[in-house]
Amino acid sequence: MKIVVWGGGLLENRKPEDLKRFNKHKKQKEIIIGSIIAIVAIIGGISLIASFAMYEEKATFDVLKGTIPDFRKGKGDYNLIALTVNGEKTSTVPPKGTYSKIDVKCDNEATGEWDATRWGLFITSGTVPVSCTVDFELKVGSVLEYNYTGDEQEFIVPFDGKYKLEVWGASGGTVEGTIPGYGGYATGDVNLSQGETLHIYIGGTTTDQTGGYNGGGKGGSGNGQYNYGGGGATHIALATGLLSELENQQTQILIVAGGGGAGVQSIASIDVLGGAGGGIKGNDSANFTNSAPAYYGTGGSQTEAGADVREKPCGSGSFGKGGDFCNYGYGGAGGGGGFYGGGGGSRGHAGGGGGSGYIGNERLTNKEMWCYKCEESELEKTRTHTTENVSGDAVSQNAKQGSGYAKITYLGQS
Repeated sequence: MKIVVWGGGLLENRKPEDLKRFNKHKKQKEIIIGSIIAIVAIIGGISLIASFAMYEEKATFDVLKGTIPDFRKGKGDYNLIALTVNGEKTSTVPPKGTYSKIDVKCDNEATGEWDATRWGLFITSGTVPVSCTVDFELKVGSVLEYNYTGDEQEFIVPFDGKYKLEVWGASGGTVEGTIPGYGGYATGDVNLSQGETLHIYIGGTTTDQTGGYNGGGKGGSGNGQYNYGGGGATHIALATGLLSELENQQTQILIVAGGGGAGVQSIASIDVLGGAGGGIKGNDSANFTNSAPAYYGTGGSQTEAGADVREKPCGSGSFGKGGDFCNYGYGGAGGGGGFYGGGGGSRGHAGGGGGSGYIGNERLTNKEMWCYKCEESELEKTRTHTTENVSGDAVSQNAKQGSGYAKITYLGQS
């Protein structure tokens, strides 16, 4: 048989006619008040009730460590879901996205698997009863990793301590054969308190004219030219919202990795590199020839967004967002998202500028940024190193190709 329990807790085999007797019994007993998850599923004619509130308080930890006959007053066999954190018993399911490793062990030849997406336990067993222990692990050195999803992700801090944050911005979009601006990399350590929530937004790259998720500017088309949007920034903050929505809550932003501007194939069929994102200032887009008029997007800085270098304020970015293309008959490329976004280009040969990174939050220590062939800085709040190392995977101190990424590493008690 297959048993599914979402949210964890105790799993009981009960027939529907038993529920009235159970509810009457529950009212008569002194029950634990707290987090209750009640789920009723019909699988093969069996009703499954999952709850944390089925036991008298004195039996709480017997439930987690005891054998099936030991913890339940009454008769019959029941399935037990025991919960531990780093091997220590707990009576509540930890919040989703909090732990780096989840280990399930079941007896009676059963197989248990924790679904990290739906945050619940899936048990496959030929017989009942089954006892399973679910251990949520976050130890020193444990790493939580966050891919691009196109939506907010959260990390709820399980322990007071120091955590290392690493973020990579997304590269700009590319027409086939062109070279995008690469995303930047930023890192820093932060002391966090149990219960604080980190809001994580992973920048997206794009394969069309739309801007990448979290601030990429739009690309345009004209006279046969078709240019893509800029890459989005990746950021971690104590407040919810896309980066562009946090202009009035900048103290809540912990760290940002800028996205790259889109590259273009110029009207002269020469590839133009988009401006790389990240660091103290995003790169300007390249221009396909020194003798041609310059209409490329400039990079965002710590205080100002980029724009079309020749036609300001056309193509101007803004806080958290890359500039959209300017269309003077030839669609330009979109700028990269960032603390301040890169500028969008105009005309068919104009790439987008890169968005800037950010490590200026005073809570961050051991902080620095890396970006592709970019401007450097030795100041603590803007420390930036240049690199020519680029990877499609999330590699520390490397610029990023493709969508962004984030990692959170638990460093232990501060």
